[in-house]
Amino acid sequence: MAVGYTPAGKRIVKKAGGKTKTEAKAKLKEIIRDYDDGLTTTAHNYTVGDAVRDWLKFGLSGRDEATVTTRTFLANTHVIPALDARVRRRRRPLDGRATP
Repeated sequence: MAVGYTPAGKRIVKKAGGKTKTEAKAKLKEIIRDYDDGLTTTAHNYTVGDAVRDWLKFGLSGRDEATVTTRTFLANTHVIPALDARVRRRRRPLDGRATP
């Protein structure tokens, strides 16, 4: 199902499959709902460690250098070693709001 267009003019197509037609429709509805809510679909191998590294790289812009250093140290020391291999099932906003 086409959900929009890229800046280059190509259609954005979302696909879903299942054992039955009902399962496929339910998965497709979930994918489209996530897309409409602004959640990006990610590869199935996107780990918590990848998300933390992305946050350290892109999410701390405009912060004090000491804050970036502290957060990087804490993430590299505690979060990444403990949770790096876990695969993220669903992306949620980093501002703390829960998604439906």
